[in-house]
Amino acid sequence: MDSSTNKNQSALKVALISTGIECSVVSTAQSGWSISVHGDKLNIQPSTRDSVGRGTDLALCLMQESPNAQLVGIDIFNGQGKTTSTLLLKALEKALDLQCDVIVVCVHSFNESKGLRFSKICAYAERNGIPIVASAVFESPSYPSNIDTVFGCLSNADCRERMYVYESNFFDESHPHNGLFVLNGWWQGRFWGSEIATVRLAGEVTRLLEMGTPYSLLSVRLSLQAFVPFSEFGFV
Repeated sequence: MDSSTNKNQSALKVALISTGIECSVVSTAQSGWSISVHGDKLNIQPSTRDSVGRGTDLALCLMQESPNAQLVGIDIFNGQGKTTSTLLLKALEKALDLQCDVIVVCVHSFNESKGLRFSKICAYAERNGIPIVASAVFESPSYPSNIDTVFGCLSNADCRERMYVYESNFFDESHPHNGLFVLNGWWQGRFWGSEIATVRLAGEVTRLLEMGTPYSLLSVRLSLQAFVPFSEFGFV
């Protein structure tokens, strides 16, 4: 696919990598997938459920941000409180196989040994004009958010309305947050942090694609909408 153009004018397909989506609750969600490992065997099964209860809230927020998008939940938690880098990588591959238009990653990995695999998958997404929006962690580089072609996202409890970006023109390349966005992480009266902020950034990306913005201009357009988080002013 030509990465400089939007795929088509039909409803965009947005993958949400988290704990799955309860399709009976989220009207714009289509059947998703559950990815798990049992022994040495990788299992990828269709699923319409949320195994933990977190992904459905994320999907409801995403539906509010992007009401016209078709959501596809990919569960890599399988009822547990944590997951693995291997399952996250498989979920990214699955979202690409499904030809999703946007991939939203509401989980992160600190596994540096998997860095090359994350980089290869993200490079493939870039070549095919598929934006990946991923949650990040303050002061701790994580995958896939710290890869240059990924729209990494942080949040701050004081950030309620504006969108910020650690623009490289104002911050040194060695700055731990260089290139990362900061958005509102509040949802239904509770501070969720970077997961909800990531969903909100994905909503912005999806809206730009729906307007016909070329993939190659997404970063520029988002940066133009954002403020610079100078420490003396904070996230007001």
